[in-house]
Amino acid sequence: MAVYFLSRHGQRSSYARSATSQNIDLGLQAPHGTRARWSNGCDCVQCRQAQNDTVRAYGRARAQDRLTIELRDQLLAAIYAGQPFRQVLLDLGLTSNQVWGLTKTDDEWSAVVDGALMAARRDDLEHGTNAAYVQGCVCRECREHQRLRMGRNRH
Repeated sequence: MAVYFLSRHGQRSSYARSATSQNIDLGLQAPHGTRARWSNGCDCVQCRQAQNDTVRAYGRARAQDRLTIELRDQLLAAIYAGQPFRQVLLDLGLTSNQVWGLTKTDDEWSAVVDGALMAARRDDLEHGTNAAYVQGCVCRECREHQRLRMGRNRH
């Protein structure tokens, strides 16, 4: 099968389709709601959802690979030992985004981290305040206060 196109000089050219380019069109024969169909140009709701699901699953897998079970165990042990959260992250070579990002997709990890932070939080601080967050507390109350405070100041 010959396909015609204009070259960059405006001249009409043709080329024979290879077996590879013929296989690409098979994606258009795939049913709606598949990534193969989306990859070949379909933008229907079902195909977009299939693409979004694939990307989301890939992101979750990458997040879990970056924060291995061994690192999670070390992080939790250090938190329960009373070490400051930010220092533990530095010592383990982690970022807060790695820890908090995984809590968004892994409910079990979220509960375990929150439990450890609540068990190890300091009693001498008034939690849910800027002062407690500045002192290094990252319990749920202090994080929520900081999130709201920063949201107000960004506008």
